[in-house]
Amino acid sequence: MPQTFLGEVQGEWFTATTQRQGQLLSDAVALQHLEPFMGRALGPAEAAREVGVSVERMMYRVRQFLEAGLLSGSAGPGRVRRLYSAPAGFQLPLHLTPFPTLEGQLSMLTRHLDALRTRAMARELTHYGQAGMLLYRDAGGKVTLEIELPDRATHDAMKTHSRSDAFMDILHLGDAQAARAQALLEELRSLRVGASEPAGGRHPYLIQVALVRLLPEDVQELKPSPSS
Repeated sequence: MPQTFLGEVQGEWFTATTQRQGQLLSDAVALQHLEPFMGRALGPAEAAREVGVSVERMMYRVRQFLEAGLLSGSAGPGRVRRLYSAPAGFQLPLHLTPFPTLEGQLSMLTRHLDALRTRAMARELTHYGQAGMLLYRDAGGKVTLEIELPDRATHDAMKTHSRSDAFMDILHLGDAQAARAQALLEELRSLRVGASEPAGGRHPYLIQVALVRLLPEDVQELKPSPSS
């Protein structure tokens, strides 16, 4: 059984074995139509309502999934009603995806979140009167480029009222510091328990955190070439 880090799977796993299965499981739109059936039996009308599409559109996808072997059907209550179900989890080998490398696959998984983060940050900064950019050498001798906020009070208001903030940087950490950062990441991940679905008094937030050890040449790539 595959090891998951973001949640626990209740039900059977299915490993894709054909190019067609890999194509459908790599298609974000197709996945939207498959998700209602994962780990449960559902009628096409109920699934269509969950996704927000017509029953005709859902049945088009259902036929695709049945032909690809990703979905199975069974008789439901009544003479004509059918229920469809899919495994609770899918394992998709890299060679069956449209991506030649793992780097390409990871880019596909995160690009919509990257775009969402950028759009939401720009919206917040515009609302609070973002003024431009700042380029400076700090007290520690590091040259930094950052978004200019009108004043500290406005920045504090942004964090207090919308709870929005962002931090992205490359830090040179010792083993103890990296272990502390990893522990903080695990603490953030624990927030997912019970918070993945909308509920009264809750607002959606994007939390995007990464702690990845780099090579010296990775850092060098961020610097523009003097000849360019």
